[in-house]
This record gives sequence, structure tokens and C-alpha cells, in this order.
Amino acid sequence: NTHTGQPIKQALVVAQTNIRSPQIPALTDAAGNFLLAALGEGTYSVTVAKRGYVPDPAVAREQVTVGPSRDALALRLQPLGKIAGNVTDNDGDPVPGVSVRAVLAQIQDGRRSFQEKLPATTDDRGHYHLWNLTPGDYYIVAAGRNGDTVTYVGPLSSGSVHEGFAPVYYPAARDRATATPIALTPGQEFTADLKIAMQPAFRVR
Repeated sequence: NTHTGQPIKQALVVAQTNIRSPQIPALTDAAGNFLLAALGEGTYSVTVAKRGYVPDPAVAREQVTVGPSRDALALRLQPLGKIAGNVTDNDGDPVPGVSVRAVLAQIQDGRRSFQEKLPATTDDRGHYHLWNLTPGDYYIVAAGRNGDTVTYVGPLSSGSVHEGFAPVYYPAARDRATATPIALTPGQEFTADLKIAMQPAFRVR
């Protein structure tokens, strides 16, 4: 584990000479040790995978030449992060059914880009949970139930008045330009609470 330095058990280690060759698997034990035995002579790519982790970007895979034998090979996994929190209204009451999205800010080819992750929906306690997030800078936004600019709370019956809210970016911004990104580190669990202002909303047709 690149974050804690602790060994990872039940991680899948795979050795393969090329993309078309059979995969030779092994699982790590409680001490993080693995053994790939009876390998033929040649050069192997050795990779490791486990749910909740991604390969360390610095060492995505190891090239190992078999013959003579190779011992003490070290593979590293980077734990994914989590962002969770509560969505409340101006009275401090939880708001269920709100779509909360994480937007990852990246620099690609010298240009800034934004990648939206799968949204989470608040439960009856107004709580949301976003997990399996790679390290990086994230903008957290509470938007409509379908990710729109407003949301309706309650049944959409004809002639009734509903409540809605404008999108809110963490910690309390109205747009991404004035919002503060969360610098998520490997394995971090960050709490990001959001407060929304409910107001009358109407349908126009």
C-alpha cells in the first residue's frame, strides 16, 4: 500500500510474456508475499490488481527476465479515495434525492479538462457517498435529481407548487470558477457537507 506501507493480502498478481500468452496468476498472502513458480525462461510483465486500488503510476508494471530465478520483487498499489457528506437545507434538515457529483480537474496536453464521475444520490438522511476516486483535484456539486440546474422535491402533479434549488459547489459557491477544489490524496476519506437554499420552483410549458 503506497499510502500506509502495509502489505496487501488477496491481491491478484499476474505474469505474462505477451498480450496473447496465457496469464500465470497468484494471490498474495497476509504478509503481501506471492509466488509464481515453474515459469519458463523469458521476459515477463508482472502486474497486480485489487478492488479499491489502482497500480502505482510510478511503477505500473515490472519487467522480469526469468533465468536465473528472481526473488524479492516488490509491487505497489495505490488506494483509492472517498468523499462523503450530508446535504441540508437552510433549517439544517436533510434533503433526500439530491444528485451529488464529483468533477475531476486534469491537465491534458497542456489544456485543463474536467471529467465527471458517477454521481451519488442522497438518502433519507441527506447523506451521500462517492468512492473509488483516483487521487486528484475534485469539485463537488449538488445539483438536481437528474443533474440539471434545479430539482423538484415532491410529486410532479399538475398545478402544485414545488421546491427547488440552484446548484451549489463545495464549500458554498454558485459556480465552479469560485469553488474550492478538494485535493484528494491516495486512500483519503474526505468529508464535504453541502447546504442548499430551497425556494419555490415552477414548471413552464
